[in-house]
Amino acid sequence: MYKPALLLVIASPLIAQVDDPEPVVVEVTRGVLDVTLGAEGSAVATNPAWVTSALDSTVLHLVPEGSLVQEGDLLVELDTSVCEEELQVLAVELVEARVSLDVTAAGIGIAESGVAEARLDGELEAAMVELETEEARLDLEEAEAAGNAPRVRLLQRRLELLVLKGESVERRSARRAREADAVLFAARADHEDARRALALMEARSADARDRCARGTLRAPRAGTVGYVQMARGRWNEAGERGRWIEAGESVREGQRLVEIIDLAAQHVELLVEEDRIAELAVGMLTEVVWASVEERAKGRVSRIGLIPDSNWWWESEGQRRYRVHVDLEELPVGLRPGMFCGALIHLGKVEGLIVPIQAILQDERLGPVARVMDGERKVRRPVTLGPSDGERVIILEGLEQGDRVLMSPVR
Repeated sequence: MYKPALLLVIASPLIAQVDDPEPVVVEVTRGVLDVTLGAEGSAVATNPAWVTSALDSTVLHLVPEGSLVQEGDLLVELDTSVCEEELQVLAVELVEARVSLDVTAAGIGIAESGVAEARLDGELEAAMVELETEEARLDLEEAEAAGNAPRVRLLQRRLELLVLKGESVERRSARRAREADAVLFAARADHEDARRALALMEARSADARDRCARGTLRAPRAGTVGYVQMARGRWNEAGERGRWIEAGESVREGQRLVEIIDLAAQHVELLVEEDRIAELAVGMLTEVVWASVEERAKGRVSRIGLIPDSNWWWESEGQRRYRVHVDLEELPVGLRPGMFCGALIHLGKVEGLIVPIQAILQDERLGPVARVMDGERKVRRPVTLGPSDGERVIILEGLEQGDRVLMSPVR
């Protein structure tokens, strides 16, 4: 559970490296130690609302950071001149597309009239041929009844010609109908193309209007406005790191610009090294001290990260750090997100032999040692360290209750 070597490392800044000329003698006692784990972190806004750019554009206006806003209030205005110019061009093209749609609709009407006319013309010609044929049959019957052989031969020939004429009229009418149908088909295809072109123009116009509308960003909820840093963790051309967003900046679609935070809803996030994370549990009491706020705070561990934080591994001598979420009982006055803090997480109580950390020295050969009084002699005795509360440490091996050890002042 506890790692003595680690505790020694934690305690080592407090361990004197040289003997004090006038040491204080303390007695090794058995007692109960409230074991704590020290960690550093900062205040974090709970559930902030991020406002992102909906365009690749340039910032024209920003509300001042720290402003109190209500839901729907204006936050950011982006340059929408490009989409506004596009809207003007599309407006002209939209009119042309609607005119084209009307023209092709009229073309369909003309083509349909042509189809009807071709059908009527064919029917009329066929009817005339049929009439002529009927007249020729009647004349033939009269000539046969009168026994006029020359006339009979003439009328029979005429009937043969009328049959050929009827077939010719039928073929011609069918050809005209096909041509009229083809014209109608082409007119309908042109109308469909015009309809699709109009729908595309309307969609492009709607998209341009939407992009123009997205140039105005409003508060999704009430809260306090905080700016988001640009190029976080990188050096810009001016040698600045983590510049704040400002008017005139070029931004990308999807880029975070501002956040809306509730200053009454903040928690603490601590960074704990990987070889101590197993000692923590949800619900542990945590005392928090702020670098910029005099008022101390108490809270409880509410969540322990499962994935190491990727931003700090290079500062931890190869060890990963995990984020530990602490809910505060009361927020100190003046607390802001990002304020640095130190914290003591109470891991629990451990019973054992206890000495002050100042009674432990670091020997290059023996490791941690205690200087034990043996009569008038000072004997260095190797010890095995247990958990610590930052001021006192449990001795697992090397000392016995009642032993008198020498203290060394912190240097």
